[in-house]
Amino acid sequence: MTISSALCLLPAISISSFGSQAILQKGSFFRGQTNIARIIAHLPEKELESLPRKAPGLFDFLAVNLAQILALQIDFEPSRLAVFQFETEDLNRIGPYPAVARLLSDHGLYKITVENLDFIFREVLGSSTEANLQTKHYSTVLRTDYAPLVDKVHNDFDRYLKNVLLQASNTEEDVSAVINVLNHEEIEAEYLEQFLEQQRVELPALEQVPVRLRSTVFRLRKIEPSWENCLTFISSDDFDAQTLTAYLQHPEAQSVLSAVTIDDRKEAVPLRQFLINNSDFDADTYRAYLCTLPKQFVQFPENLGTDKLRMLVEVATITFSEKAFSFLAGNDELQVLFVAKNIDNYLASEDKFSVDDNFREKLLASNINDDQKLKIIDKMDLMSLASLSHRASIVGRVFHRSNADLSHLTPEAAHAVVINAEPVTVQISLFNRCQNLMSDEQVKAALHELPKPFSEIEPGWRQPRIGNTTENQEFVRWLESRSIISSSKLTFFTNEIRIFNFRK
Repeated sequence: MTISSALCLLPAISISSFGSQAILQKGSFFRGQTNIARIIAHLPEKELESLPRKAPGLFDFLAVNLAQILALQIDFEPSRLAVFQFETEDLNRIGPYPAVARLLSDHGLYKITVENLDFIFREVLGSSTEANLQTKHYSTVLRTDYAPLVDKVHNDFDRYLKNVLLQASNTEEDVSAVINVLNHEEIEAEYLEQFLEQQRVELPALEQVPVRLRSTVFRLRKIEPSWENCLTFISSDDFDAQTLTAYLQHPEAQSVLSAVTIDDRKEAVPLRQFLINNSDFDADTYRAYLCTLPKQFVQFPENLGTDKLRMLVEVATITFSEKAFSFLAGNDELQVLFVAKNIDNYLASEDKFSVDDNFREKLLASNINDDQKLKIIDKMDLMSLASLSHRASIVGRVFHRSNADLSHLTPEAAHAVVINAEPVTVQISLFNRCQNLMSDEQVKAALHELPKPFSEIEPGWRQPRIGNTTENQEFVRWLESRSIISSSKLTFFTNEIRIFNFRK
């Protein structure tokens, strides 16, 4: 049979319009299927191979009607179908003809649908993987040793992705399968993002992800939290600072990364700069990541608010220097905190810093030890204590706690620390230690400014009583020795010291 005589079996059908519609219009549906079956069965192989070119409409006809053609039981070798590059729509209808089904599967002569691929696994491969196909379809395909199936999905991956992989249940693909999908450059990014979003897996290494999707994997939190991945992202053309900021603020990422110190190598500088300069972090996130920095920076960032600058000082992220200190000019609170955190460095080069006694007074109220405070007091003008009660109070308490030598005080400074230090027990202790610096008149003036009953130590009929303490015992002894009071004695019942004033 020649191709011309074969086509004559299909009367009134032009080669250019060969197809199911033509057959339905020009002859009976049954006759069309019968004639096609006979052509496939009897046309010489060489003529058969040229038929698809001369009658392209035959592809669609076979795709729809192959099951009915096979049902006619006109015997032909299944391999003769391989010359027709059609795609059977429903392999399940070919199920009664295993040899043909295998031929179609081996040559990829079927449309990629969930049902057709299920048929191949079940009927052709004899594999019972229904659960895996529902949740990890591509991973299951890649695990088979059946090259025709793998080639089929790769040759038409766009359809495979949209028709199969984007099924709602397909959420458990292996890491390697996910990476394989993402690296299909011919697929529009929106479909790859949709596929990635429904996967539960986190990818281990950003380097395996194509550049155009690196921002996406961070935005969707589909990348394992590691500083190496963050650094790779920062170095990518697709880098987006807001995306990385949002990722790092997420509790899961923060929990992992805040416990890991960043590499101190030079290549990681962009990552360290991103963290320290990030004004968009909330306060807790910013503080958490400051603790991951492996070394100090030489200067404060320009764009941070006061709260984050304070964190930099508290966590000791910035190297103490005149330049860094000057950056905080205009914010005494932060400058004081910065010095207090680096007090030994400051004291070692104090003359290089332009500070006044107001600043030193604030340092005395900071969390540094008393030995350090005494060194600061040494630089202060103590003559001014007479007119600065708050400063005198702070200095007096330092003197009291440290048991410092007060012999260098002027009478005015001694008077100031005595009357301004609190509580009264501290006042009396200081009074005992520096009374020898004051004249009798100055002592009497200081007594007058103490709280009762000490202010009642003055000429007259009063007999004030004070607690029987070691400090008060010393207090009345020197008052008597200097003839400020007449005498004193312990009370019998209340165990207090009764003071007897001079009458005049």
